[in-house]
Amino acid sequence: MPQADALKLMAVEAQAKGITLTPAEMGDLERRTGGVPLAIQWSIGLMSLGHSVEGVLRRLGSGQSDIARFCFAESVASIRGRDAHRLLLALALFERSVSRAMLGEVAGLGADPVGRDDGLAELLRLSLVNQKADRFTLLPLTHAFARDELIQHPELARELRERWLARLVALAVPYNAVHWQQPDRSLLRREGEHVETLALWAEAQERPELLLQIAPALSGYYDAVGRWRDMVDLDQKSIEYARLLDRRADLRNGLNWWGWTIGQQGRYAEAEQAFAEAYAIAITTPDPVWQSEILVNMAQLARRQGQIDLARQRCAEALQIVQQVDAAQQRFIRADIVIEQGKIARDCGDLAEAEQHFQAARDVFQITQENPGFNLERAWGAYSHFAHIKHQRGSLDEAAPMYRESVEALRELGSRAYLATVLVRFATLEEQRGNRQEALGYAREALELSRTMGLVPEQDQAADLVARLSGATP
Repeated sequence: MPQADALKLMAVEAQAKGITLTPAEMGDLERRTGGVPLAIQWSIGLMSLGHSVEGVLRRLGSGQSDIARFCFAESVASIRGRDAHRLLLALALFERSVSRAMLGEVAGLGADPVGRDDGLAELLRLSLVNQKADRFTLLPLTHAFARDELIQHPELARELRERWLARLVALAVPYNAVHWQQPDRSLLRREGEHVETLALWAEAQERPELLLQIAPALSGYYDAVGRWRDMVDLDQKSIEYARLLDRRADLRNGLNWWGWTIGQQGRYAEAEQAFAEAYAIAITTPDPVWQSEILVNMAQLARRQGQIDLARQRCAEALQIVQQVDAAQQRFIRADIVIEQGKIARDCGDLAEAEQHFQAARDVFQITQENPGFNLERAWGAYSHFAHIKHQRGSLDEAAPMYRESVEALRELGSRAYLATVLVRFATLEEQRGNRQEALGYAREALELSRTMGLVPEQDQAADLVARLSGATP
């Protein structure tokens, strides 16, 4: 770093940490750190903890060849054996930013928020961690040094690793359920990268059973952020591992998710085979909740291919199975089936019947519930389907705010695939209302999403909209 910039950094860091440096001391610090920004920050951090300016400068002048590593070692020596040290090494296990609560749990300080926060404050004073809102992370160089420090403490590393693993598995397990039972995916948007890191670790450690345990959550994360290529690869890998380990429930789930994904991409024959095998396993398990889930997906696939009678038959079969489920779950499963029946009616042009079905689903999957017994994404799906019927029946001004609310909610907690569908519909409505610029913006967003995920119908519709609204050739 140029001398002038280094002196500015020192002034900022010293003021932030309540340290007074004379011009001569700042000149010495710049020379002895070689102008390395992290070394400057760590040195001033040491001073903020009570080390004298002379003492820090004297240590820096001891002929260290790697000044940044030396400063890091000096900083860590001042916290070793304390909560701040545990937090630093716990943070070394995370590749991305992590919440205060999760970091404290992995460090073993979940029941001691005061110790956790004091330790984090100490790390911040030493400039060993970065904070943004309530999340913490390490710079790449600091992360590498912290990983080396972790290796020097194998027993502590083992303890932290076990807590890290347990915490991420606990995060992932609730997503190993039918879609309407899962937690909403706003949590996965924030923490899904950590699940991905765990999946890579599980493969490196040859732990396929662990990968299967967390795969549904990771697949949900990929769906939520639009990484469908990774999602398809993960689903195929999960299916292979489940076959090898003869884990039939995991195989059923993997085939179901994979069938749904490739069905959205227009790979109908492969999707039919996947659903057929998944349903055969569900029958032998037996699990009526999963049987109904798979039948609804099969109905959707048939409807997409124009096989309306088959789609209706699948829904009827699912409704028969619902009688085997306990009363607490029955209403949600019925509402889920009703949504597909509404789509069938809509595609057949019976908008009145479709509206009745979607209203019935909305009565169960309500967007206003604070602690619903279902995935809130399902409620927004029912709400946006109802908006689409209002749109098709000509109530444009009534449908517009419903679409807008749905888009905002789905951006936070929904599937990127369904978001693309709603964006196409919203763009079409805004075009009809004469709002061409708004329509073009929604259409372009839908086109980008659908191209990334390989969604055939949405991509074609969005491309036509963009071309028409921008005056270009499709």
